[in-house]
Amino acid sequence: QTLREKLPEGFQTAEYLLQHGFVDAIVPRTQLKATLAQLIRLHQPQPTTHHLAESTKIPTPPAPIGVV
Repeated sequence: QTLREKLPEGFQTAEYLLQHGFVDAIVPRTQLKATLAQLIRLHQPQPTTHHLAESTKIPTPPAPIGVV
Protein backbone atom coordinates (compact mmCIF):
# COMPACT_ATOMS: atom_id res chain seq x y z
CA GLN A 1 0.00 0.00 0.00
CA THR A 2 2.84 2.38 -0.76
CA LEU A 3 0.69 4.16 -3.36
CA ARG A 4 -1.85 5.15 -0.71
CA GLU A 5 -4.61 4.07 -3.09
CA LYS A 6 -7.26 1.44 -2.61
CA LEU A 7 -6.52 -1.48 -4.91
CA PRO A 8 -9.28 -3.43 -6.70
CA GLU A 9 -10.72 -6.51 -4.98
CA GLY A 10 -8.64 -9.58 -5.84
CA PHE A 11 -5.85 -7.48 -7.34
CA GLN A 12 -2.75 -9.55 -8.19
CA THR A 13 -4.53 -12.89 -7.92
CA ALA A 14 -4.11 -15.38 -10.76
CA GLU A 15 -7.79 -15.03 -11.67
CA TYR A 16 -7.63 -11.21 -11.81
CA LEU A 17 -4.50 -11.30 -13.95
CA LEU A 18 -5.99 -13.88 -16.34
CA GLN A 19 -9.14 -11.77 -16.78
CA HIS A 20 -6.93 -8.83 -17.73
CA GLY A 21 -4.80 -10.73 -20.26
CA PHE A 22 -1.76 -11.58 -18.19
CA VAL A 23 -0.06 -14.95 -17.90
CA ASP A 24 0.48 -16.12 -14.35
CA ALA A 25 2.13 -19.51 -14.18
CA ILE A 26 4.45 -21.36 -11.86
CA VAL A 27 6.79 -23.40 -14.02
CA PRO A 28 9.66 -25.62 -12.86
CA ARG A 29 13.04 -24.23 -13.88
CA THR A 30 13.64 -27.24 -16.15
CA GLN A 31 10.52 -26.36 -18.18
CA LEU A 32 11.03 -22.58 -18.41
CA LYS A 33 12.70 -22.60 -21.83
CA ALA A 34 10.01 -24.79 -23.43
CA THR A 35 7.19 -22.81 -21.78
CA LEU A 36 8.57 -19.46 -22.92
CA ALA A 37 9.13 -20.81 -26.44
CA GLN A 38 5.51 -22.00 -26.57
CA LEU A 39 4.18 -18.64 -25.36
CA ILE A 40 6.28 -16.77 -27.92
CA ARG A 41 5.11 -19.11 -30.71
CA LEU A 42 1.50 -18.38 -29.78
CA HIS A 43 2.09 -14.70 -30.54
CA GLN A 44 3.85 -15.22 -33.88
CA PRO A 45 1.92 -14.32 -37.04
CA GLN A 46 0.41 -17.44 -38.57
CA PRO A 47 0.71 -18.12 -42.31
CA THR A 48 -2.59 -17.90 -44.11
CA THR A 49 -3.56 -21.11 -45.82
CA HIS A 50 -6.90 -19.87 -47.06
CA HIS A 51 -7.25 -17.00 -49.49
CA LEU A 52 -10.65 -15.35 -49.56
CA ALA A 53 -10.30 -14.15 -53.16
CA GLU A 54 -9.54 -17.66 -54.41
CA SER A 55 -12.34 -19.31 -52.48
CA THR A 56 -15.06 -16.76 -53.17
CA LYS A 57 -16.75 -17.57 -56.45
CA ILE A 58 -18.80 -14.78 -57.90
CA PRO A 59 -21.68 -16.21 -59.91
CA THR A 60 -21.92 -15.20 -63.55
CA PRO A 61 -25.03 -13.11 -64.11
CA PRO A 62 -27.57 -14.60 -66.51
CA ALA A 63 -27.46 -13.38 -70.10
CA PRO A 64 -29.96 -10.64 -70.84
CA ILE A 65 -33.13 -11.76 -72.55
CA GLY A 66 -33.68 -9.92 -75.80
CA VAL A 67 -37.14 -8.89 -76.89
CA VAL A 68 -37.74 -8.94 -80.64
